Amino acid sequence: MGEDTGPLADCGRERDNGAMGPETWTAIGGLAVGAGGIGAAIRAHRTLRGDRREASRRRRSQRRNTEPTVGIVVNPTKVDMATFRPLAEAAAREYGYEPPTWWLTAPDSPGTDQAASAVDSGASLVVAAGGDGTVRAVAGALVGTRIPLGIVPTGTGNLLARNLALPLFGLSPMLRVAFDGRDRAVDVGRISAAGPGGPVVEDEVFLVITGLGFDAAMVSDTKAHLKRRVGWPAYFMSGVQNLKGPRIKAAIDIDGAVRSVRARSIMIGNCGRLPAGVRLLPNARIDDGLLDIAMVDARAGIVGWASLAAQIGLQGIGVRNLPRFAIGRLLHEQARRVRVVADGDPLLQIDGEAIGQVTELSARVIPKGLLIKVR
Repeated sequence: MGEDTGPLADCGRERDNGAMGPETWTAIGGLAVGAGGIGAAIRAHRTLRGDRREASRRRRSQRRNTEPTVGIVVNPTKVDMATFRPLAEAAAREYGYEPPTWWLTAPDSPGTDQAASAVDSGASLVVAAGGDGTVRAVAGALVGTRIPLGIVPTGTGNLLARNLALPLFGLSPMLRVAFDGRDRAVDVGRISAAGPGGPVVEDEVFLVITGLGFDAAMVSDTKAHLKRRVGWPAYFMSGVQNLKGPRIKAAIDIDGAVRSVRARSIMIGNCGRLPAGVRLLPNARIDDGLLDIAMVDARAGIVGWASLAAQIGLQGIGVRNLPRFAIGRLLHEQARRVRVVADGDPLLQIDGEAIGQVTELSARVIPKGLLIKVR
C-alpha cells in the first residue's frame, strides 16, 4: 500500500511525535476552567461559611447583650447563702436572666448603696432577700427608676410581703415570684424627721408603716434573740411591756387641716395589714395615692387597751372611729401630706426599724413610684 497522507495520518504522526493537537488543548483548557470554577466555588463556600459563623457569633453576642440582668441584694444575717445562692442562680437561668450579680448588706450599709450599684451596672431587676428593713433600703434606690423590685421575704414581720400576698414560706416559691411575677406599681412614702439634736432622717422611703410612740417603743424593745426564736409574736411580747408608756401630745397637720391630739401612738401607713390577719388600717390601699393615719389611744390601763383591741376587731365589720369618750380609740384619716409636731421626744420607727427620738416629722406619698414583682 502507499503512504497514507490524510488527516488521520497527520494526527497519528503528531501523537507519535509527542505533540498535542488543538482538540487536546481545548479539552485541557476546559478542565482548567472547570477546576478554577470549582476552586472559586470552594473558596466562596468557605467565605460564606465564615460569614455565617461570624453572623451567628454576632447574634449570640447580641442575645447576651439583650438578655436581662439581675442584681441580688442579700442580708446575710437573714439568709443561708449556701442554700439560697444555688437556688437563685437556677431561677435566673430558668427565667432567662444572665447570671446574677451579688451584693451583701452590712450593719452600716443596709442595702441602698448596693441596689444603686446594681442599677448602675445595668440590672433590669433587683431582688432583695431579707426583712422589711432590707426591702425598704433596696427600694430607696429603685423609686422612680421603673426597675422592678423582687422580694424574698426572710425577715421577722415581712409586713410588705404580707400586704402584697407574696409567698412567705419556701425559697423556690419566693424566687419564682421575685423573678417571674407581674410588675405592680405601688405607692411609696417619704419621711423626714428631726429630734432634739437636729435631723434624724431626711426624705427616707417607707413602704408599710411609720409611727411615733407606743409602736416605736414596742419595736425598739423587741429582743433580737426572741425574734429569731419565735418570729413576729416577739413584737407583741414587747408590746405588753410598753402598755403603760406615756401618751403623746401633738399637733398634726393633715393636708393643711391642723388639730391637737393626745394618743399613745400616731401611725402613718402605706398599707395596713399586720401579722395574724390584723388590719390596723382598714382603708389603706398600697396604690391609692394616699397615706393612712391612725391615732391610737387607750386610757384606764388594761381596760382601755382591751377596748382598743375590741375596736380593732370591730373594724372588720365596719365599726370605726368611736366617740371621743371611749377609753380605747382608733381614729383614722387619709392624706397626701402629714406633719406632726410633738411635745417631748417620742420614739420613731420606720417599717419595723427603731430610728430614735424625734420632736417632729413630715411625710408625703409618691403615687405608684415603685414597681414590685407580685403573683
